[in-house]
Amino acid sequence: MRKFAGAVLAAICLATSSTAQAENYLCTSKPGQGDGWIPETTLFFIDEEKNGAAVLNTITLAVSAQPVPARLRVRNDGQQLISWTVSNLPTNEGRRVSARYRALFSPKTKSVNIKATIANGLNAPSGTGSCVVLDQKALETLNIPAR
Repeated sequence: MRKFAGAVLAAICLATSSTAQAENYLCTSKPGQGDGWIPETTLFFIDEEKNGAAVLNTITLAVSAQPVPARLRVRNDGQQLISWTVSNLPTNEGRRVSARYRALFSPKTKSVNIKATIANGLNAPSGTGSCVVLDQKALETLNIPAR
């Protein structure tokens, strides 16, 4: 957990954008199953202006110290569909798999629904949760210096 917290702080510093449309969200999810494929905490870096996003959580940290690039699609109802793939994930059985993730984020209610599809997996893990915007006050709470 300490490694995740350090990487989160570094990623927030790197990902905080100066564009007006960029938002950083810290989301906590309650996984529907206890299998570990849906992380309890996820950082979403969303930039509607650039039509892009990035994701950082314990799953992405298993393969990269940087946020994973994600696709962003804004739906007609204003909800944001964020999708990303994490390849070469280690499993308890010693083999490595890929996982495709989709998160439906609602900027109005600050809620998220995350689903995963595990390659060659029989399960379809999912989880729901709430998010907070990482504004300057939130960054100060995390002891992150202003940029």
